[in-house]
Amino acid sequence: MPGSDSAFEQNLLKDYGDPIASYDGRGVLTLRDGREVSCKFEAGQLRKGDVLLLCDFLPPVLFLATISAIRFEGTTSEGYRISCDNRIMEINYLPDLPRDGRTGSFAAFRLGEMNVQMADSHTQARSVRFGVTNFQFVGTDAQQSGNFHFLTLPLKLKGVNSPTELSIRPLERYTKIMCRIRTLNITDVTCEVVSDIPEDGSIGRLKEVIDDLCYLMSVARGTTIQWIYCNHYNAADECIMRTHSPRITKPFSTSSIIDPRVDGRDETKVFLEQGYGVYVLKRDSYGLNRGTIDAYLDVKAEQDFLETRGAKLAVAMEMLKAVFLELPDSPAKEFVLDEEDFKKLVQPISEAVDKILEQKGVEKDDRKAICGDKKIEGLNRRAFRYFIDKLCKQIGLKVEEREIKLFVACRDKLVHKGRFYYEAATEQEREKCPPLPSKTHEYFFLVNFLDRIFLKLLGYSGVYIDWRVPWKPDRSQLV
Repeated sequence: MPGSDSAFEQNLLKDYGDPIASYDGRGVLTLRDGREVSCKFEAGQLRKGDVLLLCDFLPPVLFLATISAIRFEGTTSEGYRISCDNRIMEINYLPDLPRDGRTGSFAAFRLGEMNVQMADSHTQARSVRFGVTNFQFVGTDAQQSGNFHFLTLPLKLKGVNSPTELSIRPLERYTKIMCRIRTLNITDVTCEVVSDIPEDGSIGRLKEVIDDLCYLMSVARGTTIQWIYCNHYNAADECIMRTHSPRITKPFSTSSIIDPRVDGRDETKVFLEQGYGVYVLKRDSYGLNRGTIDAYLDVKAEQDFLETRGAKLAVAMEMLKAVFLELPDSPAKEFVLDEEDFKKLVQPISEAVDKILEQKGVEKDDRKAICGDKKIEGLNRRAFRYFIDKLCKQIGLKVEEREIKLFVACRDKLVHKGRFYYEAATEQEREKCPPLPSKTHEYFFLVNFLDRIFLKLLGYSGVYIDWRVPWKPDRSQLV
């Protein structure tokens, strides 16, 4: 990324992390009360996505313990115009203060977005490149830029509007970057999504396309993938403007379900191109960009204990169940009988059960606990097994009976006991539904079940990576 090697004289951003871009110069911070204060600044973006601004006020500002700002404008030492007027939040100032004896005022801010204008604002941009984190891939088409030979992944994405043509291009140090993030489980930009700017000059819809594409890429790779900057280029392929956006990123995880290696490059292309249209159609109804996919990806977070992942599995399953129930044309119904009709039966059922319990010598308080209205109303709710059966049929996922039986048993223990079925099942339950050899086997079994649900939900059939055997991924066929 151009300019990423520039550094402030003290390189202050290093106290917050590893910057992917940094700028220094002088600027003006506008406060909420309208006052303007001048400062020397360093600003930039970290590899994990955070956009930061560090200010050294000269002369010192002595008026507030905290500084509430609404806008920042400045000029970098390279002559670039830098600005931010979107969510400026003061944070702790971490760098060491100067030891030259002077009295100064220092402040640090997290920015909602930062724009860097490198050329005249009237210069026409022709193309954009979105910096994307943690995407591992092998391209299909050979290209060259100077002495850099690389493989791009061209895509034609067909949604409800006209098709969008773009390509995914690796950074020059892609191999080294991928080696580093795989080893350290960190976050970094690995590639750029390149696209021409629409004729009307607006990239608003293009950003939405990239947002959707990042969710698809995340499902394919089993790890959160985001774009964190957008570079604008003129007809001579010169960068004329950058926008740095602090999006939510996560450490890299090695749980791909579409093969990222050479063998899977065509599968990646097919999944992204075919899945895009399906994703757009189901995005809102299934809440795919409002937590459903995010919860599923969190299940695979390698930084968590297995028990924590188990709890996240339970949450992901419940979210999937909830959105499925809310579909306008859902074949599943939450209640066996109409809810209003059943309410008329609650009282007589409660009285009948109470009478039987009384005959058996059950104490009054215990009878109330069993015969309460809410307990009786719960009898009208469908079992989780019912929803899984309906969902699998709805999306065309063929699952063996024993798998569904085990999946439901594992889910029930996670939801009601907060423990894996392997350790919480009773002897009677084990006889009816034998558990897997370990908690780890159970975790990978559950994840694989969710993997297949999401692949089918996005309309995919073909080769995928099966993680059912712990740490021994296998290329399997999903039909």
